[in-house]
Amino acid sequence: MIFLDWIDVKKNLKNNFKNDQFPSFLKDDYGNKIKVIWSNSLSFQKFQRFIFGEINLDKYLNYIRTEKFSKFLCIYSNDCEIFNFRPKRFSSEISIIDDEWKKIHLLYKKLENEKNVKFCFPSYSLKFNDNKKILFNNCTNPIIVKKQPKYNISRWLTCGKNNFTLNKKCWELYSHLKNRKENSKFKWKKLCEYWSSDLRTHCTEKKYNNLLKNLNKDLAHLTTTKKEITKNFLYKIKIPNENCIKENENLITFENKKTKIILNKKKGLTVDSFIVKKISEKSLFGTLYSGSLKNIKNQSDFFSGHFNLFDNNLEKTTDLSISKKNYEIFKNKNKNFLIEFFHKFDSKLEVKKRLEIDLNKSKLNLKVDLKNFSPRILRVFNTTINPDVFEKKNLTIFCKNGGDKFEKFILENDFNHGKYVQDVTKFTSSNNCLPMTDGKLIIRDKKKQLMFSFDNAKNPFVGLIEYKNLKNKYFLRNSFSMRESDDTFKMTKFSHVSLQIEIEAKNL
Repeated sequence: MIFLDWIDVKKNLKNNFKNDQFPSFLKDDYGNKIKVIWSNSLSFQKFQRFIFGEINLDKYLNYIRTEKFSKFLCIYSNDCEIFNFRPKRFSSEISIIDDEWKKIHLLYKKLENEKNVKFCFPSYSLKFNDNKKILFNNCTNPIIVKKQPKYNISRWLTCGKNNFTLNKKCWELYSHLKNRKENSKFKWKKLCEYWSSDLRTHCTEKKYNNLLKNLNKDLAHLTTTKKEITKNFLYKIKIPNENCIKENENLITFENKKTKIILNKKKGLTVDSFIVKKISEKSLFGTLYSGSLKNIKNQSDFFSGHFNLFDNNLEKTTDLSISKKNYEIFKNKNKNFLIEFFHKFDSKLEVKKRLEIDLNKSKLNLKVDLKNFSPRILRVFNTTINPDVFEKKNLTIFCKNGGDKFEKFILENDFNHGKYVQDVTKFTSSNNCLPMTDGKLIIRDKKKQLMFSFDNAKNPFVGLIEYKNLKNKYFLRNSFSMRESDDTFKMTKFSHVSLQIEIEAKNL
């Protein structure tokens, strides 16, 4: 049995569930089910506001009375340590005026005397399970949280002081324990503590430094860490000597009988086309040029394979601004190609971009090394799907979000995970995301798929999807984020990060 927030879940449900907070069952795509009791984030916020003196007793009781359609109402389901205590995170925190625990006690006494109100244990409510089996998650809102969208799951994955690095180290430790089939409960418990949510939000400097110290100490003791196998590209080549490579003023093309990959030299070697000939003569993803979708408001060019970096003032830097004449191409004994370039921005940001192309296996490996930068937001390997290739009616996304099986998300309604949340106090740069806990994101229809793969122990990305349902067509972009911003955000300077993803296409 689990507790889950009704307010967030009901966004995903049809109208016949709108005013129903009876205990139910949740189900998944594989027929599994679990009992659920509904908590209520609106209810717990009303409770807090009364205890903190923001609303009076009459207003609070009127709220309780208006919830008469709820057979069961969870009046509080948030942290209890916030009462009679202020952590001094923000200057706007409300002062303690009364003994708040005493006020809670008096409120409970008052509720006991209310007509048609009775306290009960959660176990009692389970007797009234309505036996509805609810498939509650969708791609618009894939991860349910207990509060408003500004408290979405990216808070613990990519925000904070440096959650990217913390999660990277935790994934590295996890991979070691799993590969060693470690049976030590103590070691697994320590990993759970390292991964705890409180260490990724408003963590004190002392606690954060102690966490890093202990994590680094445990990682230093690993003696069986796999050595990374680097592919040796032996030959530096010249284009006129290669039958598989052609170029003109704007584009460079790699092509054999199986695959054709075109890169844009004037836009930071972004992927203009990615064609797997046994799947389609059209590009699976690449650049969607202005005017391709006449009924989309933003008539821009939408590129693939680039990064968008925003500094503390939300000023944007991207490799689309890089026009490269000086790049190098290498070849290895397997006839794979590597094209790379280096660029230094005025902001002292250094970029090294590498694209490894395997024409025989129809694979593309994208890698970008970034040095000397302080990101507020960093989204990499943005990709635009070709709406003329993947069928709209069967367009589906698959990924794992903590479980051992893929979750299925059918694309229907408009949404954008990377759209900021409007809030009066703090800027929140995204409203949801896909955690992709096995390092894979799959976009498919009934006949074909694109799979994006990465190693969480090196790059614990989250996936951000944007989808617009257009007449006869659609607009679909995905990106991989290592850094987002919210009220937990602390500016951090990175001396160096290496980010990498592999893209592969196949028929089903």
